[in-house]
Amino acid sequence: MKVITAVLVAIGTAMALAAPTTKRAVYGDKAVIGYFEPLHGFPIYEFDFSKYTHINYAFGYMWKGAPDPYVIYIDNAVEGPKLKELVKRGHANGIKVIMSIGGWYGSQTFSEVAADPSKRKKWIESAMTFLRPNTLSDDAPIPNGWNMDGLDIDWEFPGRPGAICNTVSPSDTTNFLQLLKEVRAHMDLEFSSDYKTITSAVSIFPWAGADGSFLTDIRAFIPVFDWVNIMVYDVHGPWSTSTGPNAPLYNAPAPGDPFSAQQALDTWTSAGWPKEKIALGTPFYGRAFTTTVNMNTRHPITQYAPHTGVAPKGGPSDSNATFP
Repeated sequence: MKVITAVLVAIGTAMALAAPTTKRAVYGDKAVIGYFEPLHGFPIYEFDFSKYTHINYAFGYMWKGAPDPYVIYIDNAVEGPKLKELVKRGHANGIKVIMSIGGWYGSQTFSEVAADPSKRKKWIESAMTFLRPNTLSDDAPIPNGWNMDGLDIDWEFPGRPGAICNTVSPSDTTNFLQLLKEVRAHMDLEFSSDYKTITSAVSIFPWAGADGSFLTDIRAFIPVFDWVNIMVYDVHGPWSTSTGPNAPLYNAPAPGDPFSAQQALDTWTSAGWPKEKIALGTPFYGRAFTTTVNMNTRHPITQYAPHTGVAPKGGPSDSNATFP
């Protein structure tokens, strides 16, 4: 098995991960993976593709209110030209371009899809459209293929609610594994001469079991994934018990929350996940707090302090979000 050291970096939104692949992958022994979010306006022609080996396109969405809630959508009018350009420029620079599906707001119907054989079949066919080459003319308004190199399945989160609009079932993780097996089998059959990867953005804890607790044995998932991208960011934010670093390397002292990169690695590997199939997420952004004390005059000075739960407004697209 070939080990890949990878850093997953978000372009425009910015986060980074360190990631491995299986022996079937052909990208060498290192990977640097970036997320591209098309609505932030970052021009693709300004990318320095030499910094990356993979780019994840974020996201393909699944909506309850969509004409068909069980297929994957992008805004073709707005995003289609950007996705075409990203794939074209990425491939010209030797970069693999991957479709990331779901995310915080786009995972609404994953639970329903994974639970039903007919919905799984429909969803897989929808996903394959992003991997197949386009056989229509280049100026076709909607291509029948996007010629991408893999799928990054960002279900947030099997067996746990994530966004409040998501459907959740105690059987989610079992059904997720079945969906993945069917996706992997289909991809290996259809793309036998052009290997496509399957990855997943995951929490700092493994997937949840039927009782809602995190699984302690996840070895059944190893064959279906090339690697997982552990989201070791947003550990502290306006929702947490105190101020603290966004992505701590080690657990914070009290009163900081006891989560970190080291904790995530220990938890996943203790559950049977191989280190060579882990991409470690690193953010290239920060979080703001409104504290209830003057941190400059505290003795000793510390980065852990009480706060109001209101996030100060940053850039034009930010809001003054309030967290309980």
